[in-house]
Amino acid sequence: MKRKGKILTIVMCLALAVTMLAGCGSNATSKPNDKTVSDKSAAAADKASRGAADKLSGKYAEKNVKGAYFVFGADNKGSIVQQGKYKNAEDTIKLQYLNAGDYTTYGKSEKDGTVTLTTKIKGAKSQNKVDYKFSEGDDELMSDGYFAGIYTLAGSKDSRAAFQGDGTVAFIQDFTYKVEGSKVTITQNGSAVTYKWVAKKGNILLKSGKTTVTTLVPAK
Repeated sequence: MKRKGKILTIVMCLALAVTMLAGCGSNATSKPNDKTVSDKSAAAADKASRGAADKLSGKYAEKNVKGAYFVFGADNKGSIVQQGKYKNAEDTIKLQYLNAGDYTTYGKSEKDGTVTLTTKIKGAKSQNKVDYKFSEGDDELMSDGYFAGIYTLAGSKDSRAAFQGDGTVAFIQDFTYKVEGSKVTITQNGSAVTYKWVAKKGNILLKSGKTTVTTLVPAK
């Protein structure tokens, strides 16, 4: 999923599993379970106070994007959390943003501790690839079924995916920010972008020039 002007693209990630063998050579898939893994940014987003309407502070929902939240926290640190779902199989994983109607299927491969997810789009001239590394929880990406584990985007300390045993997943991007008057500079993975922020009709607009990049709606 790619949207023009979106502040960041959180790359859809991986999955793992609690493998349940029904017999020799079986690829049986386990049922959703109650296993969980905690991510500090996702937990902070759940507990964050409602976003302010006159300044960048607290939790906001991204307008017209189901399950996407921006958190502007203390010490000029923030995060973006995009909620989704997953279905994990032995050789593939299906991932879905909550605002997207369809799952996207990815092939899975592993080499030297790096898991590579590759899109499987019929008729496409080329496929997209993304690398992840296991961080914490259950290292079950290359299994089939449901699991609780966190994987980071290879080469990034700020981007990751937190999979839960119930089949939900949170795609997380940490950032730092600095507000100077009507401008806010957001830095993600070492790349800084400056926007103009505007309080309008109870919401916060982030603008680049005359273009509204996104509208942030105060949320709890």
